[in-house]
Amino acid sequence: MFTGLVEELGTLESIKKGAKGAAVRIKAKKVLEGVKLGDSIAVDGVCLTVTDFSDSYFEADIMLATLDQTRIREVDRGGQVHLERALRVGDRLGGHFVSGHVDGQSKVISVNQEGDSLRLRIERSKSFWSHVVNKGSIAINGVSLTIDGLSDTWLEVSLVLHTQGQTGLVNLKPGNTVNIETDMLLKFVHQLMQQGAAPNENNQSTISMDQLRNAGFL
Repeated sequence: MFTGLVEELGTLESIKKGAKGAAVRIKAKKVLEGVKLGDSIAVDGVCLTVTDFSDSYFEADIMLATLDQTRIREVDRGGQVHLERALRVGDRLGGHFVSGHVDGQSKVISVNQEGDSLRLRIERSKSFWSHVVNKGSIAINGVSLTIDGLSDTWLEVSLVLHTQGQTGLVNLKPGNTVNIETDMLLKFVHQLMQQGAAPNENNQSTISMDQLRNAGFL
């Protein structure tokens, strides 16, 4: 479990692709503090398991499905990636709950300056179309952000100065691919609404929007 608050920008030193996936080596510093074999580190929002490390890098294996479904395959040697260690019990939760399991990918439509902020518009992909709401949370390349613009085909977020300085999102250009993970609480709500926790005699969900709202989900 992660928060979407990037701890540092790492550098992809190598990626060795094979028939069954890939092995990556990432140069890092802060996320290596106290690291152990088997620890989880989010790389651009993708939860990876540490298989080897030194005082300047860590290595991880990537399954073929993960390689196919995330932007890691597009990162060139020397490219920057967002890094975050797994959340510990008792840590402050400054972002939102992020699992490190990417829901899909999107293309950047536009990046526009608005005062000190950058407004990022990306495609509202079918892979997560139903799991986004205006003012809801979303992780873009592992960065926790708030949706503040939404249509049937796109969504927008604003990058404040701190986010611009601490992440690589400031370097995004139209046409770039980004990893997307939507708010897990919203996914649970959507699943409940689709299936219903206790169908009535007409096989309809007994959960209403009012019940979800009263329970604090909406």
